[in-house]
Amino acid sequence: MKNLDKNFIFLILFVFFMSCSTKKNRFTSRTFHNTVAKYNVYFNGKESFKIGKNKIEDAFQDNYTTVLPVFVYGKKSIKDLAVSDMDKTIRKCSKVIKKHSITVKPKKKSGSLSKRKKAFYDKNEFCKWVDDSHFLMGKAHFYKHDFKKAEKSFNYILTEYAYEEIKYDALIWLARTYNETKSFTKAKTTLDILTDDRKMPKKYKKDFLITYADFFLKQRKWEEAIITLKSSIKETRKRKWKARYKFILAQVYQKIEEYKEAFELYKDISKMNGVPYDMVFNAKINSAVSFDVGLGNSAEMKKQLKKMLKDEKNISYKDQIYFAMANIFYKEDNEEKAIENFKMSAKTSIENDNQKAASYLALGDIYFKKPNYADAQFYYDSAMTYLEKNFPDYDQIKLKTKNLNELIKYDKTVNFQDSMQVFAGLDENTRNDLIDKIIERVIEEEQEKKLAEEEAKSRNNDQFFDPALAAQNRNSNRGGKGKWYFYNQQSIQFGESEFSRKWGKRELEDNWRRKNKASTTELNDEEELEEETQLAITDIKTPEYYLQLIPLNDSLMKISHKKIKNSLFKMGKVYKNKLLDYKAAVETFENLNIRYPENSYKLTSIYYIYQSYVSLKDNSNANFYKTKIIQDYPKSKYARMFTNPNFWEELKERDKIVSKLYTETYNFYNSKNYQKVIKNCKNAKYEYPDSDLIPKFDFLNALAFGKTKNNEILKQLLTEIVNNYPESDVKKPAEEMINYLENDALTDEERAARLYKYNAKSLHYYFVILKNSKKIDVNSLKFNFYDFNSDNYKETDFKVSSLDFNKKFKIITIKTFDNKNDAMSYYEEIIENNKIFGKIKKSEYQQYIISAENFEVFYKDKVRITYKVFFEKYYLK
Repeated sequence: MKNLDKNFIFLILFVFFMSCSTKKNRFTSRTFHNTVAKYNVYFNGKESFKIGKNKIEDAFQDNYTTVLPVFVYGKKSIKDLAVSDMDKTIRKCSKVIKKHSITVKPKKKSGSLSKRKKAFYDKNEFCKWVDDSHFLMGKAHFYKHDFKKAEKSFNYILTEYAYEEIKYDALIWLARTYNETKSFTKAKTTLDILTDDRKMPKKYKKDFLITYADFFLKQRKWEEAIITLKSSIKETRKRKWKARYKFILAQVYQKIEEYKEAFELYKDISKMNGVPYDMVFNAKINSAVSFDVGLGNSAEMKKQLKKMLKDEKNISYKDQIYFAMANIFYKEDNEEKAIENFKMSAKTSIENDNQKAASYLALGDIYFKKPNYADAQFYYDSAMTYLEKNFPDYDQIKLKTKNLNELIKYDKTVNFQDSMQVFAGLDENTRNDLIDKIIERVIEEEQEKKLAEEEAKSRNNDQFFDPALAAQNRNSNRGGKGKWYFYNQQSIQFGESEFSRKWGKRELEDNWRRKNKASTTELNDEEELEEETQLAITDIKTPEYYLQLIPLNDSLMKISHKKIKNSLFKMGKVYKNKLLDYKAAVETFENLNIRYPENSYKLTSIYYIYQSYVSLKDNSNANFYKTKIIQDYPKSKYARMFTNPNFWEELKERDKIVSKLYTETYNFYNSKNYQKVIKNCKNAKYEYPDSDLIPKFDFLNALAFGKTKNNEILKQLLTEIVNNYPESDVKKPAEEMINYLENDALTDEERAARLYKYNAKSLHYYFVILKNSKKIDVNSLKFNFYDFNSDNYKETDFKVSSLDFNKKFKIITIKTFDNKNDAMSYYEEIIENNKIFGKIKKSEYQQYIISAENFEVFYKDKVRITYKVFFEKYYLK
């Protein structure tokens, strides 16, 4: 009887579950799948989504130096926190769709159908949680920043559930997806659909409006954003989001310099309850920044800020308080006090890189407007160290910094060469006395620096070096000679100061150039090697260091003057074409022509002066230089441009002819018809002397002579190209060929003597070259070095790195040793150790030690035999 009962129960359950198949659309099947989908699968997916969403919101940190984002899901850096949760959500939603979707139509009952019943039978999906799962899955993809899949999910809902209310959710989130991917045309189309839909339920209005506000904010359309933000605030009930939207609205008013409205909103936020302290604090700070000094008591505002400085809970906010004070002083036209407070803001900004960047930018802007380009460059360059790529106007700031860096590089060259020429003109005793004084200053400043570092450590490193001090003695060179180079200690200690300025406060370790070290692994250290002029003597506390820089013979003096001429011309071009400072451009070009009346840039520089005066709308001076070109250079293309009304049409036709001739000449060279090449090049120089292609003709001519004559003639012609066309594209390949020809004629010993400098006291590396790196387990070998170092050098933190030498060879480096002797001791221990290289054949690797300076040369040169000769001469003797 019991067995009969069990069989009966089993039969009932079997019939029930069979009736709940998704292939049948009955009341029981719909009830079963709706219940299981909701409480067993969809619920878990939604909970996982909430957990992931909360992780992102908790980790999100607002950057109050820029307009806040409307939503807090936009940072790529924190999306990974929720990936596992979102993946779980996607799996659960997929399960609902796969196992509980009912698309089979139910059997229709006889008789007429009501409107509601008809709508029911017309549905595409009969499990009510399937469309919700598609939507939730789309949001999960969105939070993972997989916007293509998110877009696909939302569009699927719009296609399959076009008449369901969920389409409004899908449209709003589709618009957000387009906003995030900057597909603003698609976003506008999507938002317009919602705008035109008068049937949209009121509950969607807030999300629709704030998405529209996000659309305008991302495009920096401030006026339109104000309208949608105001409407969003009215529709928002939650205090947290209401405060956020108000703060953004205040920031937008601040952007368009509607300071009164901004001030009132910030004031309102600072009085709201339940608002995070950092937002309240920044509201107070921004109310000070947006304070209109013409309409209120700025003294009272500054008094409140000073009071905030003394409040212990604001210790980590001092940088922002100083920044606010600086802005008030700036509005009061007290530039000196503004600069002082911006510097204090940067100095006290320890952990807030965004604020430090904003302070440096403010200083850069002030100095740029003066204009004081040397200091402007310094602060813009400092700002770039801390700016994130999503910072507003990042690309423009980067370009401005690049242009200023270029300008100051040329300015430094002129300053330096001028100072060296002054040195060269002194009698030997006076020169040596001055060098001794410089060395004394270097030693004094080293001692002062050590004392400062010790004081900083005693204060738990709370104070940071203020880079403003390094900029105080900088001077522009556009109108004449600048200050003596060696009076600027930062220039003497160029390597150290450049490192500190460019790379900030970093430990001297592998990958220090990478701001985000997490992106590299310890076992794959590709090193970045910068091009630097190699000096034979690098110790700045020896007279020989300075003497090697001074042009003490005619050939060196000639090179020094050439560097000044080139740098002045390039400075003028930067002023004119990149900074659009036409007055500075005129001064620089005139300075060039006064100092060097017969310089090769004279005609071009005079034309640039003419163009600058045209831009300045100074017709009198523009006409003066126009006339000068016509009279002094009547056959030049500039003169013909002024006198021939058909110049441009004729030039266009001529360029076609020259281009055709060059192509023909190039083809002659490839077919080894060198006499034709030489003939065509000669004709081109005679017929079209001012063509832009003449440098290329000369280069082909040199190569053809090299093929038919000898390397000496080739070298001579290439040298003429380098001297005659310093701005041309052919200069670099010509220089490379000259170097090749010079090195090719040298023995290995001569090449080694030319390339490498011996300095036993400088920092050294041990390195090993692996000849067959594809067959050698480089990581295992590195671990062997790690083990050896930990066993034998417990007190020394050596860095073990690897990098590609070429396609076949790899290098492992051990760094850093204080001098040659320490490195040689290590080298000898490795030689005696049989375990490190194990079964690797001795023929498959070579071991050396090398100074840090020589390593850069070796890595660029890549000729192993040359360094081997040098190594054997100086290290194995």
